[in-house]
Amino acid sequence: AALEDIGYDVDYDAADPFDGNDTNGCCLPGDNFDPINTPIISDAARAAAINYGTQVLLDSQPTVAFDSQSNSSEPELAYIGDRMVFVLVKDGENIFDVAVTQEDINR
Repeated sequence: AALEDIGYDVDYDAADPFDGNDTNGCCLPGDNFDPINTPIISDAARAAAINYGTQVLLDSQPTVAFDSQSNSSEPELAYIGDRMVFVLVKDGENIFDVAVTQEDINR
């Protein structure tokens, strides 16, 4: 619901149940990082995530108006919800995160 709270449209019916307990594919180097045994996402799973993410970006529009010309003392706001999205994709027994950007749309 956090993404929904900041203006994103969330389609709960499009997602598989996920509780965050099995994210061994999503990892950052740390004390237990093993580059030899770290799972690698398949080309097919990456392509599926990028296809889904590009559609999300193409469909994304701001839900409120942002006035960058405002003379108020409020900080300037910029809508970036149409620039990048992270897609979680299950590939085999691992869950990977794939960053999808405007550059992926233009390829």
